[in-house]
Amino acid sequence: KQWYQRRVRANTFGVPGVETNEENIVHNPSGTNKHNLFFLKQIEHARSIRNRIIECFERASSPFCSEEESKRLLTFLVVGGGPTSIEFASELYDFLQYDVTRWYPDLASKYQIIVVEAGEHLLGSFSEALSAHVEKKFVSRNIVT
Repeated sequence: KQWYQRRVRANTFGVPGVETNEENIVHNPSGTNKHNLFFLKQIEHARSIRNRIIECFERASSPFCSEEESKRLLTFLVVGGGPTSIEFASELYDFLQYDVTRWYPDLASKYQIIVVEAGEHLLGSFSEALSAHVEKKFVSRNIVT
């Protein structure tokens, strides 16, 4: 049998509270609640994300939820501006706009999607025309970049 060791390297961009220990970045980011961190590798990850989104809307719809807490619950952060993140942000928008807001119409205008990218543009490895198209589309959808 051969064993392979995978080392994960990540650039933390000097964000306070994020340790540079490679093991911690993937398995237990410092200061990050594991219930708010999701990966996009398997179908169970997609189900977890969907369930968590619905849970956030359910909690935000409670009459006991403050405006500040509601805003926190309905802000969705997508990290990375590559093709997977851009596709996910677009699908998230569609899910929120066309499905979730039918179930929670009073919260339809309260959610926010934010895409964080370290580079100058989204889809940095693709053509500038495609990058500009995506950024224009995100602006029209109120997706913050």
